[in-house]
Amino acid sequence: MNKKYLVAFLSIILFAWGAFAADKANWGDDVYIDADGVIYAGSGISITGTTPKMTIGDGGDEDAILTFDGQTNDFYVGFDTTDDLLNIGVGSAPGTTVALEVNASANVIVPIGMTTPYQIHATADTLTINEGSKLHVFDNATEYALTLPAVSTAAGIHYHIVVGINPSGTSFTVITNASENKITGVATVAGESVAASEEDTITFTLDAAVIGDYIDLYCDGVLWYVSGQAFATTGIVFTGT
Repeated sequence: MNKKYLVAFLSIILFAWGAFAADKANWGDDVYIDADGVIYAGSGISITGTTPKMTIGDGGDEDAILTFDGQTNDFYVGFDTTDDLLNIGVGSAPGTTVALEVNASANVIVPIGMTTPYQIHATADTLTINEGSKLHVFDNATEYALTLPAVSTAAGIHYHIVVGINPSGTSFTVITNASENKITGVATVAGESVAASEEDTITFTLDAAVIGDYIDLYCDGVLWYVSGQAFATTGIVFTGT
């Protein structure tokens, strides 16, 4: 290239960079690169197109991390090259304070432990899809019912329901939506198997059910599959209409 043109080209580049740096505030700080090569986006980044994609890392033997910079705590999603694991954790260093790990076999490991969400029920309630996988506790001695969502809307949902206080006066019940005869399975009651075949009501019976009796309900969108355990005879009873 002719030196005259090269000098002119470089001058244009330097002028443009100087103008950008000087006028960065007028851009609203939307996107800029600092002297260390760090890219800043003032109001968010959208990745669009037919197959949007963002790649972090270049295949090198090095950690790669996405950090969420909070006011009190930082959290990260990152690749720990030491153990060859994808980590989700607290802080900003992969492999430290890890809440969840994913290995190359797509197995999920929870190194510290997991807390099960729970809900205390003191009055009649209708369980929702968003309350699946919770521990649900009967915690008022007077009679009331927990109503399940319609079976057709609940595929993949699991409820674990426990007696938290001995029923007094009347029994606790778990009933299906609109009296659907959709509860099927087996519970162990006083050491014996008690079967349910397309029932609509599960009763924790007065003077028989005790603290700690429980049922598990799983739904596939067609039926509620029940299992459970009660200490005393008739502690759990299945009925249908």
